[in-house]
Amino acid sequence: IWEAAADMARAAPTEKGSLMSGKNFSKKLCNLQTVLEENNACLICEEQIPRFICTTFQTFVCQHCADVHREYGHQISDILHSEWTTESFDLVASGGNKKAAQQWFAFWNQEDFPRPTKAEPERIKDFVRKAFVVKCWQKQPKRTSRKSCVEVTEPAEAASAVAVGPDTGFTVGFFEADWANL
Repeated sequence: IWEAAADMARAAPTEKGSLMSGKNFSKKLCNLQTVLEENNACLICEEQIPRFICTTFQTFVCQHCADVHREYGHQISDILHSEWTTESFDLVASGGNKKAAQQWFAFWNQEDFPRPTKAEPERIKDFVRKAFVVKCWQKQPKRTSRKSCVEVTEPAEAASAVAVGPDTGFTVGFFEADWANL
């Protein structure tokens, strides 16, 4: 569905990197928002009909949440009053609130940390910080299995080289077999 919405919203082929603006282009951006229901509300506070796009994360956000994103240095564009390059438009067309939520809110629990409302500016700031700066709830990439080359041991079990951290209360031992696997 998202690809269909992006296709509907795309302008006639333009030169790569060229600026796109004007009422017709604003309508194409609005189409990206209205064709998919999840883009009709701010990703953060769920205020209806957000007027801004956080191009850093390809999300539709309201004025309040856009201001908080700006505080963290995230790029914000007004849907109706910004000039867009074809690349930035295509990037937004490939994203959206649903994709962003799957990535950035993958491990978020509504009961543990309820979504803020637009009337709660400090909670909005904390939510944006946790989601997009600290990345508390971000979906993690699959990791390949690797054997550890460092093992925590008791001092009597340490082999060839031993390092004791100050105030750590434990010893880290490096074993010759482990060095060979580096």
